[in-house]
Amino acid sequence: MTTTKANKINPSTNSLAVTMLLFIASGAISLVFVQENHSLPLLAFGLYCALNIIAPAVYWIEKTTTRENLLDIASLLHRVRGVGFYILAFELMLNGGASFFVEPKESYTLIGLWIGLGALPLFWFLMRIQKLTGFAQLAETSKTGLFFAGLLSVSSLLSWATNTPYPEAIAGLGLAYVAFKEGQKGTAQGKCFCEVPR
Repeated sequence: MTTTKANKINPSTNSLAVTMLLFIASGAISLVFVQENHSLPLLAFGLYCALNIIAPAVYWIEKTTTRENLLDIASLLHRVRGVGFYILAFELMLNGGASFFVEPKESYTLIGLWIGLGALPLFWFLMRIQKLTGFAQLAETSKTGLFFAGLLSVSSLLSWATNTPYPEAIAGLGLAYVAFKEGQKGTAQGKCFCEVPR
């Protein structure tokens, strides 16, 4: 009976660990390259990954704490994540709008395209694994990551092809809306944990 339980838990636990590592790696790589590239969608993708390191942490806590402590900690983490996405949405909205009025850069690189294309199959695979191991909410987070990576790839390619900031600016405004919705979701999940009877 103990062996069966271990076999059931290990795949789901491993999926959480892989999710956390992917968010850390994707966020770090994106934020390193954005220092030279100054791409708004690349910055958005990097910060999206950084904020979502919190998401699998909630599930780690669920397996290692008592339920009462879980409700307090999980509520706090969801709220922090939600507020972080609200701030990201505000920053993307301001910078996306300002990008329409700035002078084009001397050249646009394809680094955003390569990072986005590299992230797409990883997030898709992760989403499938999370669904199979019973983490539907985390799978939705990975699904949003697919959207971020896809928009990063397309906008990077279009800005490089046209040598204009407008594709990246439009992508930034689109990602601002998605970040705002993620902020709403995070704060709502925090409230749900708080409202559960003790």
